[in-house]
Amino acid sequence: MKKSAIATAVVLACASAFVASGAQAADVQTSIYGIADVGYASSSNARGLPGQTTGYSASGLITGGIAPTHIGVKVGRDLGDGLKAEAQLEAGIQFNNGNNDYAPGYLNDGQFFNRVAALAVSGEKWGRVSAGYQISPFVGALMGVDPMGLSQSGSALTFHLGDLALRNNGAVIPNAYDNLFQRSLVTYATPNFNGFSATLSHGFAQDSTNQSGAAATQGPQANKTSANILTAQYAAGGFNVAAAMYQSNDAYGNKMKDDMMVGAGYRFGQFGVKAYTATYKASNIALVPIPAYPAVPTGIDSSAFKNSVIGLGGDANVTPKVNVALAYYSQKGSGTLNNNEKTNMTVLKGTYGLDRGSFLYATVSSTKNSNGADLGPFLGSSFNDGSFTPVNGSTTGYSVGMFYAF
Repeated sequence: MKKSAIATAVVLACASAFVASGAQAADVQTSIYGIADVGYASSSNARGLPGQTTGYSASGLITGGIAPTHIGVKVGRDLGDGLKAEAQLEAGIQFNNGNNDYAPGYLNDGQFFNRVAALAVSGEKWGRVSAGYQISPFVGALMGVDPMGLSQSGSALTFHLGDLALRNNGAVIPNAYDNLFQRSLVTYATPNFNGFSATLSHGFAQDSTNQSGAAATQGPQANKTSANILTAQYAAGGFNVAAAMYQSNDAYGNKMKDDMMVGAGYRFGQFGVKAYTATYKASNIALVPIPAYPAVPTGIDSSAFKNSVIGLGGDANVTPKVNVALAYYSQKGSGTLNNNEKTNMTVLKGTYGLDRGSFLYATVSSTKNSNGADLGPFLGSSFNDGSFTPVNGSTTGYSVGMFYAF
């Protein structure tokens, strides 16, 4: 039986058990939720696959043109004195093949609940504490100020993912995707104080399948990396501002990842504008090659890369059901792995609302890479648009589909 079938069965079994227990205890609240997003995508570019000099073109079914398809279950119980406990399990799904991995395999370790597996306790007066495998709060803060809302057909997500893990020479950054899905994470979220809220998170040391730079000289203990994440947000009226910081260190205190972001948005009537800037840094990295790239550097890189990203755009509610959004992103890199790499991307998105939880969408994107940059608009979705190929070029992408939330 495929893992996806097992994962779905486990989710439904858990939900049934929780519902049954809810029938016996009125203070138990259970909900099944998720997103189903499927469509058609097409991409063409002037780059080649490894060993090729010709362009790469593709078209086909896409899972997650706007947001990742997933299913989850939450069960909560009142503990008294204003406290509530809540358990959450969430698994990504691909409509292409039924697998539970909604995105390329390097985003997770193949676990069933590859998005969330956590327990939380909360109170209205003092906030919320959660522990387990969770989506990084950095991502939530970034989503609030990204003009495209982390769309998987071109958005800030393209640069967030591209900067976290793979560069044009095929090197893998250890535990890079922990700033997307963070393992062994404990998060404290404050209550909302007149529009202000914040989170403070610590990811406990864990084994990495790759090595930190220190491991080569200080032993395998350096593979145990930890992380600290801090976010702060303020919203009042139509204005919102957000800032986030992510840092990871190996067991000997050597800094490995250092990401920072700040952005803001303002909504006035039927119009909205958003902008952000972010920097992604990696250092003390032991370069680990990918089989598809036979000629990659190895060894310790003390200044692997620093990427600076800006994104800005806006949207308009043309009618009560039609929304149009336009955004522009620019990234420039420095460091050993991506010195002077540049990527510029423009994205146009239109949606037509069907009801409160569903809409049709269409996107058009143009991405220009230079100096070895290798990003594409569909990075993070199930659709292979030729991203992470070692040849420069321009990519034009299209997607149409349906988003349904339940």
